Amino acid sequence: MSVKRMQPKLIKPSLILWVGWVVLSFSGQALSAPEPCDLHSLITQNKMQEATQCLLEGRADPNQLNSTNQTPLTRLDSFTMMPNMLKNPTTHRFVRELIASGANVNHRVSPQTLTPFQAMLAGGHLAERQDLILLMLQKGADNSVGVRQIDSGRMITPLIWSIKYHQHEAFDYLVDTGRYLGRVPLTNLASPFMHALHYANVHALKVLFAKQMAADYSPYMSWRTLLSSPAEDIAPAVSVLIMQELSIEWQNHSKDEIAALFKLVSKHQQTNPNLYAELRNYMAFPSDF
Repeated sequence: MSVKRMQPKLIKPSLILWVGWVVLSFSGQALSAPEPCDLHSLITQNKMQEATQCLLEGRADPNQLNSTNQTPLTRLDSFTMMPNMLKNPTTHRFVRELIASGANVNHRVSPQTLTPFQAMLAGGHLAERQDLILLMLQKGADNSVGVRQIDSGRMITPLIWSIKYHQHEAFDYLVDTGRYLGRVPLTNLASPFMHALHYANVHALKVLFAKQMAADYSPYMSWRTLLSSPAEDIAPAVSVLIMQELSIEWQNHSKDEIAALFKLVSKHQQTNPNLYAELRNYMAFPSDF
């Protein structure tokens, strides 16, 4: 009687390949796991380019705290407060990548310190900061804060900053995200509409008129503010007021008030005769002027 020999079961080649792929994948991940970066150490060594690369590769925590409760961004406040530091493209790129990577722009090291956003806004008159301020707003910066400007010592808010420096994208972002345009943001600080007139910001004026934010201001004060503007060319803003039919009823104003406005118009007689003629024609001053 013959005995039937049992044949061993063969494992399918496809199964062997799958198991091999899984083993290799996990071992490969273990071998190639990225080494985390210490951003504080890199900042201390002034290795901004390497720090930027760490952020781009996802090997660094943009909100890493050191022993004094500082994040990388708050440590860079001293850099951003210095006029020339952000003119360095490497430093600028690192700061931008920190913000883009989720650095907390509202972090305070202590209750007495500025946030990174406030520090940036304080120097907002410098062109190399302006794209960073917009990015900070888009990343959740507190858009209701006020801070004293480095150059002038005057208080400013994000909305007033966007008007003063003609940052139209930032202005539109603030408007679209619900900033109240009729508000006087801080004590002794004029409204957005009056700032738009003072800085002859045509874009802001058109938006504010469209949203009926000019109704509470007399035509006289509106014209006087615009004609006192330090802007080099107020002609486009003048056209906006004329299109809005912002005419003055002279019988409601004293002779001194009329004389003050006439003087502001007359200063353009030599520098811009066409503008002077347009203003004289539109305003129709009383005959004794």
